[in-house]
Amino acid sequence: MPNGTASTALPADTSYVDARDVAEAQILAFATPHAAGRYIASAAFLPMRELLRLIAMHAPEVRVPRVLLPVSLLPPLIAIDWMVNKVSSVPRQLTREMFEEFAGKHTICSSSRLETDLGWRARPIEETVAATVDWVRARFL
Repeated sequence: MPNGTASTALPADTSYVDARDVAEAQILAFATPHAAGRYIASAAFLPMRELLRLIAMHAPEVRVPRVLLPVSLLPPLIAIDWMVNKVSSVPRQLTREMFEEFAGKHTICSSSRLETDLGWRARPIEETVAATVDWVRARFL
């Protein structure tokens, strides 16, 4: 996407979190004596369309995909991707494992235990997307 060539996106809705928030959660878990077990750090669930809208809002100069691929088209695309890889050694972009894990699914994670036990709070997802866009812009655009 940095070069503005992607015209479609995978239909993968999932939860996101800022890396800075994950680091903070790790420090809290390490520094809190009563912390025990595993914690999930997740800021927000976003449908792919909403994520793309936020990216476009913060980077109007970048063409973001406007079309989500129908799930039914993914199996043939996986086969085409495999053939392109075998013929030209181009790295795989779409695998069966990716399809099975993400395509057409809604992966929602909850950090409620982390929030309740350790008082952790994630920054707003809009701030995370804006910071990520700025990071990509500074390095690739």
